[in-house]
Amino acid sequence: MIGLDPRAIENTLKLFTRLKEEGAAILLSTHIIDMIDDYYDEAYIMDKGKIKAHVIKDELKDKTLKDIFFEVTE
Repeated sequence: MIGLDPRAIENTLKLFTRLKEEGAAILLSTHIIDMIDDYYDEAYIMDKGKIKAHVIKDELKDKTLKDIFFEVTE
C-alpha cells in the first residue's frame, strides 16, 4: 500500500472485502500490520526469512497480530 494515494488504498481494501466475501484467498505481504487487521483470517509472521508464527484470527483472545509479531521477532 506504500505509494498509493488514499483513494487507491480505500479501493484496494474494498476489493479485499469483496473478494473475501466471495470466498477468495488473498496472499498479501505487508509491513503495515494495522492496515490488515480487519481483513485477514490467517497470517504468517516471518522474521529473517523464517516463519515464526501462524496466526488464526478466530483463535486470538486479547492479543492482536501486532502483539504476536513483537513476541516472536527480535
